[in-house]
Amino acid sequence: MGAYLTLLVSKDVSQEEWDPIFKESVKMLDAFPLAMEKTKVIRGYPFNCLVKAKYREGSDYWETCGNYDQMDSAETQYFPRYVKGYDGVVPDVIDPLFKRYNYKIDNSFYVFGNKIQMCSYGLYLLAIAMMVEHKLPGRAYTYGDIYIPQIERAVEVANRVLDYHISLPDTFSVQKLFTRINAFPISEIEKLTLIKSEARFLWTDEVWNFIEKNFSKKAIEVFSK
Repeated sequence: MGAYLTLLVSKDVSQEEWDPIFKESVKMLDAFPLAMEKTKVIRGYPFNCLVKAKYREGSDYWETCGNYDQMDSAETQYFPRYVKGYDGVVPDVIDPLFKRYNYKIDNSFYVFGNKIQMCSYGLYLLAIAMMVEHKLPGRAYTYGDIYIPQIERAVEVANRVLDYHISLPDTFSVQKLFTRINAFPISEIEKLTLIKSEARFLWTDEVWNFIEKNFSKKAIEVFSK
């Protein structure tokens, strides 16, 4: 058992699109107090220690396993340099959010995905994931054991180091979330259920008015039971 953070990226993303995203991730890696493990030999004996995480030029990925300032750690997370090798037969629905409806859909690849436990590096990983979602609208999706205040905080942290402003993800807006899910080839009931499971907004009168305008009375009745 443990807390997870997962970022899904569509296999539809090209290397040309991924290159500036990877570059941005390295910038954030350098700015954040992320740590990685290094083996140090002392008097002939190997010891593992935490060092500031950095991208090694020529490597296929960068990695991190904790927070260097707090000196806490969890499982190693990886951010790939290349998307080649992840590409394949992509279904008609390229949005990784669709995988939350049907995990068997092979339309995306995983970034991060290991247990983050209660390690404080989760905030910075989430900030990087929010950057990726911003850069790839409708083709990246973040989920896991994360809560509204954590996402809001991660967006704030990301905006401190980026040269542009990113907003809260689509899951904070019923209209944006509906637009993505409404494109999926599933029933109204299934769409409503998926919206409900992924929503990170309060179900206010305004939200229910939106649902009422965009779904049939029958679908809402069945969904509400």
